[in-house]
Amino acid sequence: MKSARACAGSKSTTSSTDIYSSSVRLAAAFAAFGLWWGAWAASLPAVRRGVGATNAQLGVILLAVALAALPAMLLTGRLSNRAAPHLVWLTLAIFGVAGVLPAFASSRWLLFVFLLLAGAGSGALDVAINARANSLETVGSIRVMDGMHALYSAGVVVGGVGTGLLRRAGAHPSAILGGVCAVVLLVAAANARAAALPVTPVRQTALVGPLLVVGAVFAVSALLESGVEAWSALLLESGLHS
Repeated sequence: MKSARACAGSKSTTSSTDIYSSSVRLAAAFAAFGLWWGAWAASLPAVRRGVGATNAQLGVILLAVALAALPAMLLTGRLSNRAAPHLVWLTLAIFGVAGVLPAFASSRWLLFVFLLLAGAGSGALDVAINARANSLETVGSIRVMDGMHALYSAGVVVGGVGTGLLRRAGAHPSAILGGVCAVVLLVAAANARAAALPVTPVRQTALVGPLLVVGAVFAVSALLESGVEAWSALLLESGLHS
């Protein structure tokens, strides 16, 4: 009861202006996150040629993203309450630095290592922005999650199409991903000034087993989604010459 009253009291101190400002900053984070994934997928054919990877080798290399993302998600989830005011901008900053590295890979092993770093940053950022969106919905009694994910999808489309056009004009993946990561870092700076939100008390649940099963299903679906996204760009360029 005491923690519930404290949470309710903190909720009343969060103004509508803070909620709106935080929502706008978070929307930019979702869009920038999608922008990177779209740019990366469209840059992958050029990165693959740069390291000379076969289809089988590239398939193994791309697993690095999932291998690093899942433990990063678990760790970020555990930190989400303690580091709530800073989690979004910190994970954005980490991802903004790690996200440019794959474009500079000069070998297959180096690309694998760089994708481990990018995957860890991606997994941590994924949890951080979704946790923040959930907090905004709880504190502000608003619905923002659907809109945030729509912005992520829009970012993927813009990043993919924009990167295709830039590559057609002769741009190197390092310049493209460098520009996208600069945007991510700018969004990180904007989110560093976002208002702190009340921390929702952690409640124990008896549904740990079923939730682990659901989590595993989502993990597999995320792996499949990223695989389809990456290999679609390779098929379009290598198979259809488009």
